[in-house]
Amino acid sequence: MDIILKGLPASSGTFLGRPISIEELKKNSFSKEKLILVKDFLTPVDTPFLSKIGAVVTEYGGLMSHSAIVCRELGIPCVTGGKNAINVLLRYSEVIVNGTEGKVYGKKKD
Repeated sequence: MDIILKGLPASSGTFLGRPISIEELKKNSFSKEKLILVKDFLTPVDTPFLSKIGAVVTEYGGLMSHSAIVCRELGIPCVTGGKNAINVLLRYSEVIVNGTEGKVYGKKKD
């Protein structure tokens, strides 16, 4: 059964990928099609890494947060303010991020 994680939409678009943290992204090389970034917040230091990812989900921030602004500039689907985003998403092998609707759908692990 899928779950829906509601938040504030920060950019348009839909993306399917697997949850990953920015720390993991900095240590490894991934293809953009296979991952999203899950983090409680983003800082300007993280900005150079965002071009490598498919979507962003954060627990904090709103439409004017650093995460939302950078995602809009780069055209990356982003949901901000999703309650318990990190804990929920890390339980799933794949997630669908819909930045237009401000929702995240978790696909259960087999």
